[in-house]
Amino acid sequence: MSVRRVIAVFGLVALLLAGCDSSAEPAGDTSAGDTSAGARPSTATPALRPGWQPLTLPAPPGGAGRLLLRDAAACAGRWFLVGGVADTAGGTRPAAWTSLDGTTWAVVPIRADSFYGRQNVLLSVACRDGRAAVIGAKVGGAHGYPRVSTWRQRADGTLLEVQASFETFGGPKAVNVSRLAAGAPGWLIVGNRSAGAASWVSSPEAAEFALVEGAPELASDGAGVTWAFDAVAVPAGWVAVGGLLPAGRIDRDPAVWSSPDGRSWRRTVLPGGPEYEELQRVTLVGGVPAAVGLR
Repeated sequence: MSVRRVIAVFGLVALLLAGCDSSAEPAGDTSAGDTSAGARPSTATPALRPGWQPLTLPAPPGGAGRLLLRDAAACAGRWFLVGGVADTAGGTRPAAWTSLDGTTWAVVPIRADSFYGRQNVLLSVACRDGRAAVIGAKVGGAHGYPRVSTWRQRADGTLLEVQASFETFGGPKAVNVSRLAAGAPGWLIVGNRSAGAASWVSSPEAAEFALVEGAPELASDGAGVTWAFDAVAVPAGWVAVGGLLPAGRIDRDPAVWSSPDGRSWRRTVLPGGPEYEELQRVTLVGGVPAAVGLR
């Protein structure tokens, strides 16, 4: 995968967003029937207008509460939706649903094995081969930090909390855990530690995530402070996006990282300006990574 293609797509997205800034309609008719000077036939792509409709999700087991929906993913003809349930006392518990058509949903059984796992709100989901893995968290403890758990789906469909040492996602060097991505090599989480952008990698079973922090070019260095938001799988491995705060400046420039394995990374900083700029989400469009963010 060429980072140049990410740059090109980002430039196109920025151009489209800039074009959307104008609230004025075109002056005059530019349809094919207008032959006045300077007029051109309209070649604009028709606006996408999804046919949204409300759905009622089945209630997860447990007491009544307000549903908290946080993320969705699809693969192998199956959808996953994750979040949680908040009760009137302020307590929360994890919840997830699955669907074959996006219309009829079923509750995914959940088995939490820790004090904070039973209070998790599921925040990010990815899937491969029809099975999901999930990141969840619950703020708690003496310092009020998010207590992060990951979850894997067993063959019977149950989401099972994965046990991990506290400093895998927390501890004195923790900053945040951001997004989860699925790909042929397995699973990748990106986020940030005190040393800058970081990653966590796992095999296809999602039974354990290994923390990668301080990795050259991914982590902060003399060029600036790095921050990772999101990642996507590509044929050559992984692409992550975020930003770089250059030394001596107060605004970020958008950054892209590529990796064959989620452990070793190559950084590319996209052309920036005096404004605050960063890439916050990335996905594949026609097989090419397309990223969006602040500009």
